[in-house]
Amino acid sequence: KGYIIRYCLAGLPVEHQYKNITSPDVNNFLLEDLIIWTNYEIAVASYNGAGLGTYSPTVTEWTLQGVPTVPPGNVHAEAINSTTIRFTWTPPSPQFINGINQGYKLLAWEPGQIEDFTMVTVRPNFQDMIHVGYIRGLKRFTEYYTSVLCFTTPGDGPKSP
Repeated sequence: KGYIIRYCLAGLPVEHQYKNITSPDVNNFLLEDLIIWTNYEIAVASYNGAGLGTYSPTVTEWTLQGVPTVPPGNVHAEAINSTTIRFTWTPPSPQFINGINQGYKLLAWEPGQIEDFTMVTVRPNFQDMIHVGYIRGLKRFTEYYTSVLCFTTPGDGPKSP
């Protein structure tokens, strides 16, 4: 007596995976080691000494979001006046964002002072391939290091080099 959980990636011609629950008293189960921010099809069937019953109607469920695993690309930063840096970048490929892109963080800091940085958040722009943002109000005629990162609700992705 027990249950079989059948699951697979939704909408793809892939093999099902199965989990065998050997106790009829178990009424919940955590599927682990699934892919982040991915849609799965899941069904359950009970079994006993007479055999396997009919699978339940399939439900489709998303796994939780993760953080981006790659930084934005083609990042360029240039001073456009004595207190403003203009950033341009391309977004990470969607498969590396691991969730819903909530935007970008533009960072600037003086050499040797990485903990004391200026940050500006920019909303994602889904129309243009090249994104643009600015950090204004910096110290006049000061050298800055810069970086850009993409973030999702769970957190920040890696900073650009």
